[in-house]
Amino acid sequence: MEKENKKEKTFWQELPEYLVIMAVTALVCTCVICFNKIPSGSMEPTIHTRSLTVSWRLPYLLGDPTPNRGDIVVFQSPDEDKLLIKRVIGLPGDEIRFVDGEVYINGEKQVDSYGPSYAPQESYTIPEGCMFVMGDNRSNSRDSRYMDHPYVPISNIYARMLFALHI
Repeated sequence: MEKENKKEKTFWQELPEYLVIMAVTALVCTCVICFNKIPSGSMEPTIHTRSLTVSWRLPYLLGDPTPNRGDIVVFQSPDEDKLLIKRVIGLPGDEIRFVDGEVYINGEKQVDSYGPSYAPQESYTIPEGCMFVMGDNRSNSRDSRYMDHPYVPISNIYARMLFALHI
């Protein structure tokens, strides 16, 4: 049997392959997923301060899907020029009420372990095309309850969180 005579490729011959790999990686990291470092404790205990989140961006680039209640989303703040990460509490048409530290959505008391929830207003009715968001650390989160514009346009969603890496 004869051995096949393989020549090793030179760097210049392999360069196109490396460039394709780098281009695909860059595309995935900018269009399909995104990474965000969490600077505050507003989502504790779910996401710890200084954690790195990995989020799914593609559906929000290709369309404007309505999130599900309970999703954790990365979105453009309607008050500031920065991205925030919070939990979706209310969807278009929902009425959110705060009574004695309890949250009611459309008249139904919410059972969660995020602690007492208070707000400057007793109730909020979410307009079409918007959502109402809150941090899981209810006593230490600048969210829809305290924003100048409490109803975040769904079109402001940048990505939906997949998981967090606690560093």
